[in-house]
Amino acid sequence: MEPSSAPSAGSIDDVRERLLLWCRRSESGFARVEFTSETARRRVVQGLRTGLTAAGIPLNEITLPTGMEPARLARDLLWRLEKLPPGVVSIDGFASALPDDPAGRADALYRFNLNRERLSRPQQRQIWWMPPHFAEAFVRVVPDLDSWFLVRLRLTEVSALDAGIWQDTVEVARSPAGLDPATARRLAEDYVQRFELGQQQGLPAAELEDKLLLPAITALRQAGLRAEAGALEARFGGSANTVGESEAPVSPPPGETALERADALHRRARRLHDGLQFREAEPLYRQALALAESDTPDSSNIAVFLDDLAQLLQDTNRLAEAEPLKRRALDIAQTSFGDDHPNVATRLNNLAQLLLATNRLAEAEPLMRRALAIDQASFGAHHPNVARDLNNLAQLLQDTNRPAEAEPLMRRALAIDQASFGDDHPKVAIRLNNLAQLLQATNRLDEAEPMMRRALAIDQASFGDDHPKVGIRLNNLAQLLKATHRLDEAEPMMRRALAIDQASFGHDHPNVAIRLSNLAVLLRDTNRPAEAEPLMRRALAIEEASFGTDHPEVATCLNNLAQLLADTHRLAEAEPVMRRALHIFVASLGIDHPNSQAAGGNYLGLLKALGRTEDDIDAELAALLNRS
Repeated sequence: MEPSSAPSAGSIDDVRERLLLWCRRSESGFARVEFTSETARRRVVQGLRTGLTAAGIPLNEITLPTGMEPARLARDLLWRLEKLPPGVVSIDGFASALPDDPAGRADALYRFNLNRERLSRPQQRQIWWMPPHFAEAFVRVVPDLDSWFLVRLRLTEVSALDAGIWQDTVEVARSPAGLDPATARRLAEDYVQRFELGQQQGLPAAELEDKLLLPAITALRQAGLRAEAGALEARFGGSANTVGESEAPVSPPPGETALERADALHRRARRLHDGLQFREAEPLYRQALALAESDTPDSSNIAVFLDDLAQLLQDTNRLAEAEPLKRRALDIAQTSFGDDHPNVATRLNNLAQLLLATNRLAEAEPLMRRALAIDQASFGAHHPNVARDLNNLAQLLQDTNRPAEAEPLMRRALAIDQASFGDDHPKVAIRLNNLAQLLQATNRLDEAEPMMRRALAIDQASFGDDHPKVGIRLNNLAQLLKATHRLDEAEPMMRRALAIDQASFGHDHPNVAIRLSNLAVLLRDTNRPAEAEPLMRRALAIEEASFGTDHPEVATCLNNLAQLLADTHRLAEAEPVMRRALHIFVASLGIDHPNSQAAGGNYLGLLKALGRTEDDIDAELAALLNRS
């Protein structure tokens, strides 16, 4: 008799194959895996990603953030799940994210239990990774825990080198609130000690950097300790995010494949990208792409790497560089999956969004309609992906002055998400908000306001009063109140939205710049220019630091500042500011874009107010357009 070739129970291979089988057979549900070795867990996830990619099933990873109030933790997980497309989600970090004290941990676990039905609604196969001691605590607090999980596994394979290094590693980069300096220094010191121990034991460099060194640096940055973060980067030289600008593939360390190294670099780049650290993220994206291409140049994984790098280029206003990458990602997806696969619909949507940013709406529309057709054929007419596609197309129709065509699509998207998720789901809040903004744009303010208030109430109930989603809803409602001349009601909402975003993202985040600009415009409009101007200048500085000096967001800030200068009779100061805004808009978006047209009108009026002749104005505009 031949010996069995089946992997031993609890091994990496055994757990990977069992999870892969479940993911292929199920469209939703929960699996629980108890584990003691982070290295073993990561290897299961890596192998699972390879198998799922071959089956055309996306795999996303979520690590629960540390430092979050227990009442918000389940809501934050819901919010992150709802942003993901259908597929598989690997969720870890439970033990580190929940409070250490028994009462606080029990309260957090009760919150998860109360949200059980809502957590199960997203069309995902969720894999929850739990250390055994945490699973035991969960069972004590939630005795019917086992009924949650269709699959219950134990990963017992352990590397001797894991001891004391991987236990309770956490994800700080996605924590929605900043850390205090003392906590950040304590976390950073602990991570660095474990990082150095791992180096001494010869553990994989990419994993050490990803799970220990980069979170240490990020913790310090979150607490505003930028000098200490920089010193930590310098101390470890080429580690962390300072891997250099070269796009050439770098050989992975011994014991690590090119794809494993690429995947680790890509995860780190995404973390930095999410934190708007564009300069640090870009070389990591490029290194990951080069490594992956050197190993499997036609893999469907390459499309994901290309799309993410292209999105960074788009975010930093390098649209001409981004477009060929997005087109190549689409070609790879079509070759890998066929023309009518949902992955192709995703790539079509992403390319269409870039075309929108470059004011090529006529090119974007057929891509959006094709994505909608693919998802309707793949999932049926009432699937949440279809609602997303309807919403995107409706916004394009609204942007091209076809609100009568856009409105029924938005209402259909709202109905789908209400039927899919319930009336009080955050996705419903998004649909209500978008429909309300269309109603506001078509001067139906009385219809728009109750929708905006309902969207705000849903997000407050879902995420708590201090979540960034709530800041968005407050800002939008404040804009409507301002449009209906209720400035005394609008101002406290704008200030609250600003406070939320400053607490959530820090004082130098682009979201904060938007809130500052909106509040500054209200102050300007209520004849308080002395209060408005420093806010406008601060918003401009944030946008320049975040996106560079030639980004359309910078132009918006310049336009607002120039109008304030003009309103306070400082026309000579306003002219170069407005000229720069117009130059950026035309160079980035084209002369026919509405922003360019509006800025052009503002600049023309300013030149006339300065007493320029018609010939002088024509010459100035011609010279500016030639430079653009």
